[in-house]
This record gives sequence, structure tokens and C-alpha cells, in this order.
Amino acid sequence: MISLLLTILHLAYGTNVTCQGSSCTAGMAYLQLHGNVQRALSQSDDFVPMDGGMGRACRGASRTDNSPSNYVVKTVSNLEECKTACMSEASCRGIEYSDSRCEVWTRADGIMASIPLDGFSCYRYGPYTTTTTMPLRSGTFEAVDGAAGRACRGATGGDNLPSHYKISASGESSLDACKTACLQDMDCKGIEFSSGRCEVWIRPQGIQASAAVSGFMCYRFVDPSISTTTAYPEGAFAPVDGGTGRACRGASPGDNKASHYTVEAASSLTNCKTLCFHDASCKGVEYSPGRCEIWTRSAGIETSIALDGYECWRKMDDGTTITSSCQAQTSQLGATDAVCTETCSYLASGQWPCGEGGPCVCGGSTTRTTTTTATTAATTTATTATTTQSATTTTTAATTTAATTTTTTTVATTTNGATTTGPTTTLSSPSTLIQETVSALQSSNSEGVFMYDTGTGWLPSDIYTWPDMIEAVKLMASTGVGQLKLWLGDTDHIYGLVNVAAFLAQCMQETIQYNACDENNWSDNNVVQEAGGSTYSATSACGQLHQSYQDYSCSAEEDAMAGGRMACEVDSGMEMRAFTQAEIEIG
Repeated sequence: MISLLLTILHLAYGTNVTCQGSSCTAGMAYLQLHGNVQRALSQSDDFVPMDGGMGRACRGASRTDNSPSNYVVKTVSNLEECKTACMSEASCRGIEYSDSRCEVWTRADGIMASIPLDGFSCYRYGPYTTTTTMPLRSGTFEAVDGAAGRACRGATGGDNLPSHYKISASGESSLDACKTACLQDMDCKGIEFSSGRCEVWIRPQGIQASAAVSGFMCYRFVDPSISTTTAYPEGAFAPVDGGTGRACRGASPGDNKASHYTVEAASSLTNCKTLCFHDASCKGVEYSPGRCEIWTRSAGIETSIALDGYECWRKMDDGTTITSSCQAQTSQLGATDAVCTETCSYLASGQWPCGEGGPCVCGGSTTRTTTTTATTAATTTATTATTTQSATTTTTAATTTAATTTTTTTVATTTNGATTTGPTTTLSSPSTLIQETVSALQSSNSEGVFMYDTGTGWLPSDIYTWPDMIEAVKLMASTGVGQLKLWLGDTDHIYGLVNVAAFLAQCMQETIQYNACDENNWSDNNVVQEAGGSTYSATSACGQLHQSYQDYSCSAEEDAMAGGRMACEVDSGMEMRAFTQAEIEIG
């Protein structure tokens, strides 16, 4: 009865009642001091589990938004006390509870996402309504890689930056509601939907890839106002090195500068070619599902690399002149049209691989410009190749011919009919190695690399992403920490890729698979003495073996060497949020 009377008083006077002195009755004073009495009476109805509630940690605008400004922390005995603490805050939008720790979320837009985390509970509080005045756009939705069991991604399978999308509360109830939320947003490029969660993708380039994730669906929005069906003449494009399973490159297989092309969203190879055909500066296209590279490099597409799921096509009116009839019939031994043309220009007609069953077939001869310099003594002739492809030379008696190039190449030497090959030792500049390494990483299929174990299955990490790793490689190889930099090889960027792979293998053991930031370096002095190498090498991260980060300190010399940034400041307010599942054995 008392509760009913208080509720009636609350409805009659509202929450803005003010009173002073003798005019302030006990009931009005209670309402003035406790303006959320009515909210307390319906707490069981007002708290809504976020993504199931149990086993979930609350987040803000995205799964990575856990800013301390989103909430205030209180110490409570149980979940019900946490709810009560929320109701005492007029600005409370929800709670996160774990083992006596209560986060009262006061973020203006409330709790819009959550992540799986054992021992945690996440609940929204109060109304979560949106007012929509935008008219619905016309258009359709096309499935991305089949839609079912696919999570949307940006440029690659690992590109899931929070800035690519926003969470829609109005679209979380069903797939159709999620699509409607997209149609109401002029910036929407597509949607990702899973039970109780709707991502409206606003990335300007759209959804260009996806990742396999059970329970998710990914759809790309097709705007009918943007024409993508205009045909192009037959024969307008020619496949580069077979076209299918090839990624386009510039002057060499490692030449994939971002300045060579622009990226557009395209629903098909035909759509991609159409965009190129109507672009006067386009020299050709590289297509992978949802992603279209419009190549505008002045010299066009000169070569390609093998890469599953990619297509590379050259636009035939780009002024390209094919001076050789040599073509790669298969990709055996890495053969391409460019490699066959280059190699066969040095060999006698019919010599393998340009004949005798080799992968190159030539219908005519080729020519190349060479510069010949004669020397005395051993009668040595040095021939400098004008390109950067492989070279073949012939040696007889007292005459020696050598081919040199400005980049890493392979020289084949023929003596008395026997042919051997070996790499040169030409050093590459650090900037070249970084560029080649980054290009290789950007064109790699990163799907499935950054996955973590939930205990019941594997999901893509929301902490580790492929684009972030590429950026870190560039920074560590160019800037580094102090005088230390990430080693990317001396003569070939392949060594750098191996180094990165070793780093990932180490990190997977105790960091990536648990979706946590953790130390992972065993290479102290004892390990180095036993196994060789150097202390804390680039293939590890920070340090272990009972080391305590909070006690770390750097000398003045070390700090000066790193420009005052050798060590991060210790946050004295840090609290334990989770315990590792890693099992560490120290013998």
C-alpha cells in the first residue's frame, strides 16, 4: 500500500517537485530526494540482458569501446545490489557485474555492444528507443560470400575496424529490422547481423571481404541509383598470366604500391571491368570478391603473382605493346608471361623452358637492348641487363659472361650443356624491403589468422587485426624502439615475412588464442646461451620468466635513446579483470 501511495504521489508531483521549509511534507521530501521511486518498483522489467546477459562484458559504441568514462565503479555484494546502485543514478543506462565489482554505465548512448567474458554479466537499463525520420531508400541486398555463417569485413578478412560500422539498437530484433536500419541510413553500405546485434556498415569503400563466423550473416547494399551494368566491348580486356588466381603487380612481383590503383566496391568481375572501361586513366583491374582495384599506373600492369580468389585483367586500349609472342602456358615453376618473355630472350630457340616441354611457349623471337663492355686479361665480357628479371649466360673456355641487375635476381649459368642456378647477393635498401614486405602482407589471405578460442569454438579477434599488424610492421621496421628495429632481411623481403610469421607463431601460444594482451618472450640471457640468437629478439614481444612489469624501469640513457618513450607510465588504478587460461610450465 505504501508503495502504491508513493507511486501515485510520484505521478502527481513528478520528479521536478521542489519544496522548502514547513511546506515540505515528508512524502514530498522523499520524492524530492529519491526521484526514481517508480523505477525501483519495476526493476525486474527495466533490466534487459545484453546479448544474453550472462557471460557478457558491456561495451559502448563497439566491442572495443570500454572507455572508463562510460561508467562508474562501485563495490557491491551481489547482482541485485548492483542493480540497486544503478537505480540510484538518474543517468544509469545499464550495469556490468562481476564478483563484487559493479560498473554503473552512464554513457549517454548507453550499452550498444558486449563481448564474451566468463564471470561477467551485462544488462541494459531503461528505455533504448530511437526516433527515425529518414525515409527508406530503395535498393536490394546481396549476399556476401553466401551471407550465412559470414561476418562482414573491410578490405581483407582481418579488417574489422570499429570505425567501419555502427551498432543499431533498432535493428537488433531481426534480420529484416537490421536491413531496415540500413535503408534509413544514407551512409549504409551493408549489414552484419547476429542474434541480438546489428552492425550498419558505413565504410566508404563498402564491404569488400568476409570471415567465416558461425551465427553471423553479411549482406551488401546495392544502390540502384549507381549504374553497374553498363557493358563493355568484347575483347576490351585480356587476362594477365591467365587471369584467374592472379593478383596484379607493376614492374615486378613485389611492386604493389598503393599509388598504382584506387579501390572501389564491386559486386562482380564484370562490374569491376565496367568501372575500368569508363575510366580513361584505367590500365586494368584486379578483382576479388567485393573489391575492385582500378589500376592507373602509367606503365600499366606488367606482371602478376599467384593468389587464390583474385583475378587480374589488362585493359587492351591502354597503349600496351606486346613485343613477344612468349606466353606462360601453366604456372609451373612460377612461370608468367613476363618471366617467359624475359627468360626466353636470352636462350636459343627451343631451349627449356621455352621448349622441350617447358612452361613457356614462344611463337617468335624477342629482342632486348644490352650494353657490352670488353676487358683484357681473362677476356671477360660483362653484360648489364636493362630489366630486373632473371638472366642466363653462357661460358666457354677463357670467356666469362655475367649478368647483373639492380634488384635481387637469379642468374643461370650454362657450361658445357649443364645448367645451374643461384641467387645473387645484391643488397636491398631498407625502404624497398619495407615496401615489399608490406605489399606482400596486404595481398595475403589473412582470414583465420587472428582467431581466439572461446572454449566452445573459435571467433575472430576484436583485439588483433591484420591491418593493425601491417601498420605495426611498418612502424617497427622504420622507426622501431630506440636503436632497435624489426628485421626484414638484407637481400630479400621473404626473410622479413618469415620473421613476422615466427612472431605470430610465438604470440599465438599465449596471447592471440586467448584474445588478450600478454607478454611472450623467453629469450633471456640463459635461453640465448643455450639456444643462440639474441636477447629479446624481434620474434618475441615483451618478457616473462617471473618478470614484473610494474617494477620495470629504464635508464636515462635508454629513455633518451627512445626520445623519452622507452617505457609506458604505470596505471596505479589498474584492476584485475580476468585470469589467463594459459598453462605455463617452468622446468
